[in-house]
Amino acid sequence: MVDTPQKENGFTPIANEIMEALMKVNLSAYESRVLWFLFRKTYGWSKKTDWITLSQFSECIGLDRRLIHRAIKGLSSKKMIVIYKDDTYKIRYGFQKDYRKWKLSSKKMTVINRDDEVSSKEMIKVSSKEIPTKETITKDTIQKKTYSEDSNELLLAKYLVDNIYQRNPNHKKPDLQKWAKEINYLIRLDGKDPEIIRKVITWCQKDSFWQNNILSTKKLRDQFDQLFLKMKGDNNGRNNRAGPEAAGKEKGRAKSDGEPYAYDAEF
Repeated sequence: MVDTPQKENGFTPIANEIMEALMKVNLSAYESRVLWFLFRKTYGWSKKTDWITLSQFSECIGLDRRLIHRAIKGLSSKKMIVIYKDDTYKIRYGFQKDYRKWKLSSKKMTVINRDDEVSSKEMIKVSSKEIPTKETITKDTIQKKTYSEDSNELLLAKYLVDNIYQRNPNHKKPDLQKWAKEINYLIRLDGKDPEIIRKVITWCQKDSFWQNNILSTKKLRDQFDQLFLKMKGDNNGRNNRAGPEAAGKEKGRAKSDGEPYAYDAEF
C-alpha cells in the first residue's frame, strides 16, 4: 500500500525565494490560511489568478465569510495579493510574487517580568492580534477611518450616488467619506455582505417608490432589512410568474455563482 500524500498525486509549486520571503512576514492565522488557499487555487492549477467567491473561501477553509473578508483586506493592505474586478463586481485574486512590493511592518513587544522573575529579551512579535468581532467593534473605532478609492465602502457609496445621478444629475454632491462610513456600519456592525448591499442598492434604485426614498447611505442602512425582504419577495414573485422551469434555471444559476459573497475582497 502506497503511503499518502504523494507529490505524484498533485503538488503546488512555490519558488524557494517566495517561501524564504514569507518566513519573515508576520501574518495572522486567518491571513495565512487564506494565502495558502490562494496558492492552492492558483499555483496548484498552474494559474496566476483565479475567480473565487467568499463562499468558496469559507467552504474550503472552514471560516466565517466575515473573517475571510477581513483576512483578504489585511493581505491586500500588505500588497501581498492582487485583486481584479470586472463590471459585475466578480472578483479575481492573484498572489503578488514580487515581495519587494509588499508593504510590511515589523512590530515589537517587550515581555513583562513574570512572578517567577523569569523574563525574556525584546522579541519580534509573531502572534496576531485578536480578530475584532461584531461585538467588539464600536462606532468610535470605525468613524476615524479614511476609506481608499478601491475599498468596498467607497465603491458601494459611489455605486449608490451614480445610480442617483442617472436619474437626477443635479443631485447634491455628497461627502463620500461619510457615505462610506455608513456602508462600513452596515458591514462591520450589522454584518451585511458587500455583495448583498450592492444588490439591494441596484434593486431599490430601480423601484419606483424606493428610488425616491433611498437617497443616501444612511437611509439605505436605516431601511436595509426592509429593502432586502422586499427585494427577495420581488425576485421570488418574478420567478413564480416565469414558471417553475425558469425558476429552476434561476436557482441553478445562483448556485453556480457561489451565492452572493461578502469583498470581497478589497472590495
